[in-house]
Amino acid sequence: MTVAALAREAGVGRNAIYANHRDILDALIRARRRQSVPDRITTMGDTLVEQRGVIDNMQQQIRQIVTENAGLLQRAIEAERRAERAERRSAHLTKEIVVLRGPAVLRTSSE
Repeated sequence: MTVAALAREAGVGRNAIYANHRDILDALIRARRRQSVPDRITTMGDTLVEQRGVIDNMQQQIRQIVTENAGLLQRAIEAERRAERAERRSAHLTKEIVVLRGPAVLRTSSE
């Protein structure tokens, strides 16, 4: 309830309430304060519910990221193993090429 609404209901001007009925004005202010506390509690409760929802969503995202990270780590380890095998194979083939390109001993017919 506002002072203007109270004045309309009483059939008097707002100034009359401010000037002559300070006790009524004080009671109106106290009533508003009592009403605003539950409103703040409700607002805080709504905020808390919203924040819990955000936290739950973030925890779900963390779980997904952890799962993806584990999969990527496995793929990286396997790629490193393949690279090591390829390097060993390449070194082996390089040695074979060196041997094949080296001088060849010709056999004589007397042997």
